[in-house]
Amino acid sequence: MNMNQVTLPVRDMVAATQFYLTLGFTQIVDTPHYARFACPAGDSTFSLMLDETSFRNSATLYFEHEALDDWVAQLQARGIAFEQEPKDEPYLWREAVLRDPSGNKVILYWAGENRLNPPWRVTIKQETPMRLELQRQMIRVCDAKIAQKGEKVGLSFYAFFANKNDDPERLMEAARWWIETHRLDHFEKAVKIKKMVQAELNER
Repeated sequence: MNMNQVTLPVRDMVAATQFYLTLGFTQIVDTPHYARFACPAGDSTFSLMLDETSFRNSATLYFEHEALDDWVAQLQARGIAFEQEPKDEPYLWREAVLRDPSGNKVILYWAGENRLNPPWRVTIKQETPMRLELQRQMIRVCDAKIAQKGEKVGLSFYAFFANKNDDPERLMEAARWWIETHRLDHFEKAVKIKKMVQAELNER
């Protein structure tokens, strides 16, 4: 998936659109109550929605530019005021801070490789449970192996498929569970696998 856009509330659509045009964005939708902008590089967009009620927006909009200091100097020459000029932050980003006419906080920055891959990066994902039919198949195979060869018998995830190529989608699902989710060895005892799968079944 990919994020489509962010929409900001604004009190004065004319003043807001002029502000973001001055920053260098291209307006692609223009109505009295809604405006949308495209970034000069890439395919990201953001939009503005007229809100005449009293609001306080706590969100922050970030725009990245490698030549940050030059960009800020150009904007200052056009009359754009900054709350903070470019500054190196402890989290390895260089940032300048300003606000649009409606008070929305905008940060112009450059982070380079540290944007996605800082030294402290982690990768945490919500794991998708295996399909019920695959879990039941794994338990059946484990039971059969144990009955045939005893509780010390080992197996790999290939053991759950009679033909390793007839259901590649389910094979990959089992492989992800085995390798990525649980980081199991190539061969594991069938009793261990059965216990793990049964525990997940009980959580359904």
